[in-house]
Amino acid sequence: MVLVASALNSPIYDATLLLGLLTLVRKSVSGKEPLSAKVLVELYFIPRLAAILDIDHTAIRQEAAWILTNIAASEEGYVNEMIKCEIHLKLLSLLRSPSDELKEQVERRNQTY
Repeated sequence: MVLVASALNSPIYDATLLLGLLTLVRKSVSGKEPLSAKVLVELYFIPRLAAILDIDHTAIRQEAAWILTNIAASEEGYVNEMIKCEIHLKLLSLLRSPSDELKEQVERRNQTY
């Protein structure tokens, strides 16, 4: 998990690789490993996810939003980290996306604020 998150903190220009790494992170944060969200926060991964939300790739944005949902749901203090990175503003702008799946993730994420 730490190696995958570290890899995501470096620039990745291949969309398939980035999507695969994000999917691994999302699955790892999805409940079975409660410390995973903490590890991501400690690795300063939230600002990286904020940058990933700017990538013009629906599936990548969806995975990033899903990870953010899981992090925010894991501990209240993590929401403050997300607000510092202005993730809520980025997520709100993604509501204009033509992708219903992406909008669903964004709506779910905004309910945790």
